[in-house]
Amino acid sequence: MGVGVEIAAGHSLKEVRTSNGQHKYGYGERLSHKVHHVVRSTWNCQETLGRKRTKSSGRYAKRPVAYRRYVLRVWRERESTCADDLRAVLTANLNWWLATDYANKVFPGTRSWLISCSGSEGGHTSWVPNRQGSGAGGWLQFMSGTFYAYVFDAFSAARSRGYLVMRSWMNWLSPAGQAITGGYMRWSGRDGSHWVGSGC
Repeated sequence: MGVGVEIAAGHSLKEVRTSNGQHKYGYGERLSHKVHHVVRSTWNCQETLGRKRTKSSGRYAKRPVAYRRYVLRVWRERESTCADDLRAVLTANLNWWLATDYANKVFPGTRSWLISCSGSEGGHTSWVPNRQGSGAGGWLQFMSGTFYAYVFDAFSAARSRGYLVMRSWMNWLSPAGQAITGGYMRWSGRDGSHWVGSGC
């Protein structure tokens, strides 16, 4: 059962009617629907991350098919990037490796230091107390007082840079909390004399 109207090469067709009265969309219109879907998906992801929506004029629907294909490709890349960022947030508090990976997104260039410093402090596995009984603990062997003195500034800086950080991470026992706070201190030049490990 064929479409009742021919589509000229290189042109889009808003809507055509088949011989049984059903509606089908032409290639150009289907592209517009795909762009619309990907734009909405990207916006949902951006809102989940607490980011501003990337603007879309919506004018692509009146542009040539080749341009719509280009717009679809651009928005799919944005959707993929946002999905990767969201996945990083959702996994950041699972272990120290993922936590430092996310901290490095927030404060670029800090992951190697986080890995090196923690290697000579509390290690890379689970939260551990200081063996000498100093009261420090965790991967970076934060004193709780030091951690809570910097965590609010660290999370405020992360949010101002467009990154989602969970309130539940603002905890001395959280790998993401220690990684982001430690990364912030290193990034802002406030690491100073807080650590004595050879890798710091």
